[in-house]
Amino acid sequence: MVGLSGDSHKTVGSYSKGMQQRIGLACALLPEPDLLFLDEPTSALDPIGRKMVRNIIVDLKNQGKTVFLNSHLLSELETVCDQIGIIRGEL
Repeated sequence: MVGLSGDSHKTVGSYSKGMQQRIGLACALLPEPDLLFLDEPTSALDPIGRKMVRNIIVDLKNQGKTVFLNSHLLSELETVCDQIGIIRGEL
């Protein structure tokens, strides 16, 4: 699902930052959660990887799952989100 099947022989430590980001997403998806929290899910990804992650998020949404994600890239959020909340200031 995250495009790493051809790299299954490698150790996680040898993965690039983008590959590590995608394996983290894969681990989060393994238990098939109804609710998922993602922190900057497209950071460190190339354009193809970003599109793949966006498609996964949309697929999850279409399956009726709830995905909370944070990103500083508003254009990323516009492509996948139904609702957006903005936190401003210090907590």
